[in-house]
Amino acid sequence: MRTHVQVNGYASWSAREGFGTHWDDHDVIVVQVEGSKHWRLYGPTRIAPVHRDTAQPEPPPEQPIADLVLVPGNVLYLPRGWWHAVAADQGVRSLHLTCGLTPHTGADLIGWLSEMLRTTEQVRADLPLHAGPDAQAAYMRSLREQLIAALDEPGLLEQFASARDAEDLGRLRRPSPTSTACPPTRPCACG
Repeated sequence: MRTHVQVNGYASWSAREGFGTHWDDHDVIVVQVEGSKHWRLYGPTRIAPVHRDTAQPEPPPEQPIADLVLVPGNVLYLPRGWWHAVAADQGVRSLHLTCGLTPHTGADLIGWLSEMLRTTEQVRADLPLHAGPDAQAAYMRSLREQLIAALDEPGLLEQFASARDAEDLGRLRRPSPTSTACPPTRPCACG
């Protein structure tokens, strides 16, 4: 999926909500394993919120847009930012798995690109904070041109995704405990 995936298991023996009405900064896929769980979905109040966001979303509306009960085998997808409340209030024990998928954002791309541009003298150079307006304007023009050229590079998103793939520690391990071969499409540190 080319993104970090984290799976949490939630077992419930009472009707009390564990987290109250909340939203997550990652996409969520819920798989109901045992029992049932009551989900109230309110939708988003801020489009594409992220961890360390500049603002908190507005509170959710009073009434949910969906009110449903998941039973074993049901799967629910919640995009990041969707307010929801969850309770095992159906009188039975409940177990569900939540798969959190962390998206890559423009902020991630810009951060990665700034690291890649450190190879250039322009980016490593001191900012002309004490220079005159003409020198500062010239520096900013030069930096802007370098950024635009980097953003216009064909295949930039694929380069970014490949770099993130290479940083994933899971890709550095053997595919299974009994395998001695690395996946053919990726270099790895299999020993």
